[in-house]
Amino acid sequence: MGVPLRALIIEDSEIDSLLLTLELKQAGFEPLHERVETADAVRAALRRTPWDIILCDYYLPHLTGLQALVIVQETGNDIPFILISGAIGEEAAVEAMKAGAHDYIMKDRRQRLIPAVKRELREAALRREHRHVEAALKESEGKFRLLVENAPDAVFVQAAERLVYVNPAAVRLFGAPSAQSLLGTALIDHIHPATCPIARERMRLLNEERTAVDILAQQYLRRDGSTIDVEVSAVPITYEGHQGALVFVRDVTGRTRAEEQQRKSREIAERLAGELAVIAEIGRLIGSTLAIGEVYERVAFETRKLIPFDRLSVSLNNPRDDTQTVVHAAGKEVPGRRQGVSFPLRGTVNELLMRSRSGLLIPSGTSPLW
Repeated sequence: MGVPLRALIIEDSEIDSLLLTLELKQAGFEPLHERVETADAVRAALRRTPWDIILCDYYLPHLTGLQALVIVQETGNDIPFILISGAIGEEAAVEAMKAGAHDYIMKDRRQRLIPAVKRELREAALRREHRHVEAALKESEGKFRLLVENAPDAVFVQAAERLVYVNPAAVRLFGAPSAQSLLGTALIDHIHPATCPIARERMRLLNEERTAVDILAQQYLRRDGSTIDVEVSAVPITYEGHQGALVFVRDVTGRTRAEEQQRKSREIAERLAGELAVIAEIGRLIGSTLAIGEVYERVAFETRKLIPFDRLSVSLNNPRDDTQTVVHAAGKEVPGRRQGVSFPLRGTVNELLMRSRSGLLIPSGTSPLW
């Protein structure tokens, strides 16, 4: 059973609507969806159902994506609104985002759809959590403290860019010995220098313009100087008579490292697949009925895909007189080692290979014993 998802699809194409629901199902959702394509139908659907997400085509015969966005905004409901279009220009996309759309997806880049849906659902849930916290604040500071003291994520209040309240999770996040050791310290001192500029701008929005800031990936510093990856969002509040901001911080260090490890694993798997394909082709060439000269040329071509070499040579050993003969050479010329030349086996790479019965890796700069 998939994750239930109430999805309103504003789309005039039944086929495109079916494709969207199919992608949602394949991503593990169980969509309860409705397709509408006019302004009246949008209003009626919004009255009937509390939707989790809205997926809207930018161009419809009787409605535009921006008009649909206005209709949704008029309800006052906080529903993630994602525009989908096959021909939206950059200016139109920027206009849509400024108007309040949460994201836009090009139809030829549908691979972005599911990550965008998951992100916006997560952020909508966090916004609901923020609203619940704000409501608790208005009702009673005592209830607020009870709520945040037991929150699993770090929550703190900053006023004049200094920490004036931290919950136990924030103390653990910063690796501080106590809450008292953090109070009065400058928030910027706990932020990694790489993300300080954006952090200062977000504090300005909170403290001067009294504007909430959405979730943003940042890096914080623990007391021991180590770096932690976090997701930060905040809302302006009045705390003990002073203007400040309520800040929510989630430690995502483990998730970030896992994502990086997955990325590296994918790269390794792709590289190995390519290498195996080349090795298989080399094996096929060696066992083919091609002329030996052509086999050498093709092997050199395939080998270059794996190793960007300056020179590749094939030598045959002559055990009767302890010599070797270069039967093929590709790339950079080496004096006395041209194709057809014979020379003593002693002191060469071939002699080392025969003794070790394994491959050799000779460091760069070492005089080659061809």
